[in-house]
Amino acid sequence: MILLTIRFWMTNLCGIVTIFATIVALRASTTSAAKYPFLKKQAGKLFTFGFFALIIGISYSINTLRNAVHVLEPVVTLSGTTIQKATKTGFYKEVQEAADELISKAKKYFDDGEKEFEANNFSNAANNYKASTAFLPTMAGYLNEAVSLYNISDYQGAQQASRQGELLARKKGDNVFEAAFLNISGIVFHDQGKVDIALNYYQKALGINKAIGNNHDQVNALGIIGIVYHNQGKLNDALNYLQLALGIDKAIGNKLGQADDLNNIGIVYQDQGRLNDALYYYQQALGIDKAIGNRKGEADALGNIGTVYQDQGRLHNALSYYQQALDIHKAIGNKKGEANALANMGTVYQIQGKLNDALNDLQQAVGIHKAIGNQPGQANALNNIGIVYQHQGRLDEALNYHQQALGIDKAIGNQQEQANALNNIGIVYQHQGRLDEALNCYQQALNLYIQIGAGRNVQQTKNDIEQVRAAIKKIGI
Repeated sequence: MILLTIRFWMTNLCGIVTIFATIVALRASTTSAAKYPFLKKQAGKLFTFGFFALIIGISYSINTLRNAVHVLEPVVTLSGTTIQKATKTGFYKEVQEAADELISKAKKYFDDGEKEFEANNFSNAANNYKASTAFLPTMAGYLNEAVSLYNISDYQGAQQASRQGELLARKKGDNVFEAAFLNISGIVFHDQGKVDIALNYYQKALGINKAIGNNHDQVNALGIIGIVYHNQGKLNDALNYLQLALGIDKAIGNKLGQADDLNNIGIVYQDQGRLNDALYYYQQALGIDKAIGNRKGEADALGNIGTVYQDQGRLHNALSYYQQALDIHKAIGNKKGEANALANMGTVYQIQGKLNDALNDLQQAVGIHKAIGNQPGQANALNNIGIVYQHQGRLDEALNYHQQALGIDKAIGNQQEQANALNNIGIVYQHQGRLDEALNCYQQALNLYIQIGAGRNVQQTKNDIEQVRAAIKKIGI
């Protein structure tokens, strides 16, 4: 009790001194006025000042006393000793102060994350968002962390942040954020080639967005589902979803979405062999991306235009567009895009007969895809390395790379690329004189091409089958 009394008087010392000094000042002003007549004019002002100082001092003391009383209260223990315990008011006061501090820190880190994100410093942005949610878990913090990590191809980190945010959104009953987390999770799984898992996430997100009338996110889900169907080789289904997405994006004036939709429709047309249609859609996408300053979209469109020129045999133009795409991807730190551009350039060098240059670019692409966990890209680059080895006459090495690619494509359920790998294995077997094995691979590839509706591949594979059958027949004769 002595300690508490001392603490009380120490706490109120300021107020007591203020009151005492005010009283002395008032007396002094009165005495001085009597002694020095010229101060009489100021006496009223001094009195007023002293009066208000007295009021402030008394208020401070009362407020301090009230706080002390509310924060602590005396209780008698079972042994009969009187001690102080905290009151609910004290607890609430302390909690509020702690909450204010946490909120302040969470806001600071989130704001710093936003600045880094706008500057395309996605690694720093992710670290700041993560720090923000460490102080105060928020759906906004988790979502932006997931997007930042996705942009630097940290799929594991992006999925972890997305999962934490999804659970928080469900707990709060926030459908908008829940759909957003489902969507980013689908994108992460999709990029890793886990197509069926990705499709499940996308369908859930689409269902929520339809239910709540969220057109913007609904169109995103439609577009991404279209991409999944494309990767599965279901080209007609892909076109249906992508056209729906494009229609909604036009209706709501979403330029970024329109560019993405146009690019994706172009990809489907290209796989159907409709190269002029594909080029038309890619060029529309490129124009929009440049107009709105979407650097990643611009690079993607440039790369896609390059693939059309490659298919048309305009290799110099193709290489030029691939190089432009590579420069942009490097500038913005898009590892996946960088690897794809390198792989595309490698295929052009291979066609031109610059096989060492081709191997160099393709090996770089494999390394990047493997490092970021992009299995579809890795399989594609492995397949292309196998083709280069074919041209060098290194058939055993070629077969090894094609089989690696096939294993990955089977694991992730990519039927288009499975068919491509089987076709390439058939070519190697044919060169090795293993005609029965070649025929078997070609037939498997043909069945897949027919199943997924890849028209431009069907006829070529049929021709390969006829050649092998003719060779087998000739040997039999």
